[in-house]
Amino acid sequence: MNLFKRKTQTIPPLPEPGSTPGVCPEYTAPLFSRLTFGWVQPLMTIGAKRPLEKEDMWELTDQRRADYIGTLFRQHWAREVAKGAESQLAMKNKGVDYSNEDDRKQDGKKPKASKEYQPKLWKAINNTFLWQFWSAGGLKVLGDALQVRWSGSLF
Repeated sequence: MNLFKRKTQTIPPLPEPGSTPGVCPEYTAPLFSRLTFGWVQPLMTIGAKRPLEKEDMWELTDQRRADYIGTLFRQHWAREVAKGAESQLAMKNKGVDYSNEDDRKQDGKKPKASKEYQPKLWKAINNTFLWQFWSAGGLKVLGDALQVRWSGSLF
């Protein structure tokens, strides 16, 4: 009776130092595989049989590398800072200069209350990770709503 006989697991050999299995297959995987994370299966199989080594990991695409993301973020942050500098310059051109209090006292009038633009970190982060952040947030809200609906707590 071979029905109840346990199969012996073969442990995959360790990779050669300095070798890589190639670029991450996430982007080349079919849609269903991407939705179900089936493209991760080969790595999970190796990880279930032995501890993963650095050489087992896929290479990141350029869009996932820290230097690319850091450069993209710095560009968005520089735009935010430039908006603040333009706002400050525009206020000075209108005669509104909050840095020099003596000018305020000469007229006896207070200058118009126009706001100076302050650079916002959240806007730079939003512009950098717009699609990833909002799609993940939308899916999280949808998942939570479906979980509440089918757990029976609403109806």
